Amino acid sequence: MKSLIALSLAVLSLSACSKNYYDQGYMLKEESLTKLKVGQHSKQDVLQLLGSPSFQSSFDSNSWMYLSTTRYNKPLDQNVLDKRQLVVLEFSKENLLTNISRKTEDEGVNIKPSEQITEVKGHKPTVFEQLVDSATSGLDF
Repeated sequence: MKSLIALSLAVLSLSACSKNYYDQGYMLKEESLTKLKVGQHSKQDVLQLLGSPSFQSSFDSNSWMYLSTTRYNKPLDQNVLDKRQLVVLEFSKENLLTNISRKTEDEGVNIKPSEQITEVKGHKPTVFEQLVDSATSGLDF
């Protein structure tokens, strides 16, 4: 019985060390992409085959982008990027597919968030005001 408990604990502790993968975005299937033919498929064809894009270019509505990201969590190392792929589809003014390109995380640019702090003007509630507000929230007077 003790060996069964020890074995169970060992299995549980090892499973806690495994990576847990999760996908975000639009996970394109390779066979769907290979069906697309430049000069032959329209925006409507692409919508039927791939669905709506993750986003469209702000400056050019003829560029559609499908973004997919795979990340994993493991103990002491959360939200680690495993791979990222961006598929860019470009269309002519006649709505025909003109180009298919792929971008990976190696081609991306890491943007460091600003460390500047925006000053907020206004009243900062005291601890007492916060307590009273919490105690009376939801009460109709």
